[in-house]
Amino acid sequence: MHRALFAPLLSATVILVSCCIISFYSFCQPIRVKGVEIKGSLNRIVHRLENNGCTTLINSRDACILEGFVSGYFSGITITTITNESGYEVSIVFPSCTTWSKLESEYNNIKDILIEKYGNPTKRDDQMLDNAISNNQKLSIIRQQDSSIGCYWNMGEFHIFFHLCYLAERDDYYPLLTYIDNIEFKAKKHEANDDL
Repeated sequence: MHRALFAPLLSATVILVSCCIISFYSFCQPIRVKGVEIKGSLNRIVHRLENNGCTTLINSRDACILEGFVSGYFSGITITTITNESGYEVSIVFPSCTTWSKLESEYNNIKDILIEKYGNPTKRDDQMLDNAISNNQKLSIIRQQDSSIGCYWNMGEFHIFFHLCYLAERDDYYPLLTYIDNIEFKAKKHEANDDL
């Protein structure tokens, strides 16, 4: 009788422990761009990204700008640090779009990749576009919201922000993906608290 209860209990425990290990592993992964772990010195990160096909446009002591293909899109990549190279913010500027249909398609494609990799977003602010009547109205909402339409993931060790942005100087729109590790995130939060 005890053996009949023990086998399902043991199986359930093994499954639960496996799920916890997988969840913990995915929650504690460092930021990666093009397979490169964003960790260590900025020069070493830039060198690894160059080895993975990126071209450096600007490289300074605490920031660099590269370009290259990210998930099939020719994109700009910015890496900055303000906390003595112990914390990083990585932004990927995807190609700009001048029409809603193209922007929506690119945004949804990239968002699907992020959901497949990181799971469902912690927070979504892109539902307001579902209620807009026309494509021009959707673009107008993006212009007015100033990069606040998108998704957010809290991954424990880092945060992911994926937004639709508007560049007034060129009158175009683009998806922007930003990874901020916890060290940088806390530094920015502390800086904001000091400002207020």
